[in-house]
Amino acid sequence: MWRELRNRKLLVMLTLSTLFIAANWLTFIYAVTTGQVLQASLGYFINPLVNVLLGVLFLHERLRPRQTLSIGLALVGVLMLTAIAGGVPWVALALAFTFALYALMRKLMPVDGLVSLTVETLIMAPLALAYLGYHAAATGHGPLGLRTVGLLILSGPIRVESSAR
Repeated sequence: MWRELRNRKLLVMLTLSTLFIAANWLTFIYAVTTGQVLQASLGYFINPLVNVLLGVLFLHERLRPRQTLSIGLALVGVLMLTAIAGGVPWVALALAFTFALYALMRKLMPVDGLVSLTVETLIMAPLALAYLGYHAAATGHGPLGLRTVGLLILSGPIRVESSAR
C-alpha cells in the first residue's frame, strides 16, 4: 500500500475514484431521503448501459450484432421509463455515471482491490470526520452516539479481517 501512496499518478487516480464513489453514495442518500427511490432504481437500470458506453469509448471494446441489439432494446426500455417519469431523471443519470466512472477508474488502476479500497477510505476519512465535527458544532451534539461511532469505525477492519479468512 505504501508503494501505491508514493505513486503520484496512481494517487490521483485513486482520488478521482474516491470522488466518484463518494458522489454516488451522496446522490443515493439524497435520492432516498427526498423520496426519489424510483429515480435511484432507474439509475441502476441505466448504469449497465453507461458501463457499455464507457467500455466502447475508453477500453475499445467491440460489440457483436446481438449485443448491440440487446443494448438497443435496453436503451428503449430505459427511455420509456424516463418518458413515463416525465422529465430528465437527473438523479438517475448522476447515479449511473458516477458509478460507471468509478468502475472505469478501478478497471484502469493497476492496484489490488483491498489496497485501493483502503486508500480510498483514507482519502475519504478526513472529509467524513470534518462533516461529523461540523455537524456536532452546529447542533451541539453529534448525529450519532459515541458507541455507534465506535462501532462504525470498527466495522471496516472487522469486515476486512472476516473476509480475509
